[in-house]
Amino acid sequence: MDFSDLELERLKKLERLRERGIDPYPARVKRTLTNRQAVAAFAEAEPKNETVEAAVVGRLVLVRPMGKASFAHIEDGTSRLQI
Repeated sequence: MDFSDLELERLKKLERLRERGIDPYPARVKRTLTNRQAVAAFAEAEPKNETVEAAVVGRLVLVRPMGKASFAHIEDGTSRLQI
């Protein structure tokens, strides 16, 4: 099967995750922040150009395919988060 350049790049990223011992498709995820906490943490870190690592969970409530890009919302009871 022939892969496009984009697909090859995604496969490389997938392999790098696996090399680091990260399961890219885990059966379960332990939440580190609620959606509301994650939004606040990102808002606080953005002006300082800092990074935030967060594992959020929730119900996928909306998916909007928009050509080459797609948007979705997950909701966890504290707020809705666009992904």
